Amino acid sequence: MRVGVQCPDTLEAMSTSSPFRPDHPSRSPADLAALAGRLRRLLVRPVVALSFWLAVLLPLVHIPLAATGLETTTELVRFLGLLGANAVALVLGHGHRRG
Repeated sequence: MRVGVQCPDTLEAMSTSSPFRPDHPSRSPADLAALAGRLRRLLVRPVVALSFWLAVLLPLVHIPLAATGLETTTELVRFLGLLGANAVALVLGHGHRRG
């Protein structure tokens, strides 16, 4: 009786898959353009809409500050900060369209 390991006459090919390399082919430019469009809808549009509405509503905060007067440096800095935030919101929200 013979005991031992039997080796096949032919070697099977080893797998070339790797956890560090995706098994799918690279994406086409059309796929990348579609992905960019989806990211734009998910990220950019909400920021533009929020900026638009901030540009509309922030002037309402200016009114009480201006009505009570800007007597201290802190009040002046707050007012100028809100004015700057309003300007940024105007620029970012300029492209907002309803519907």
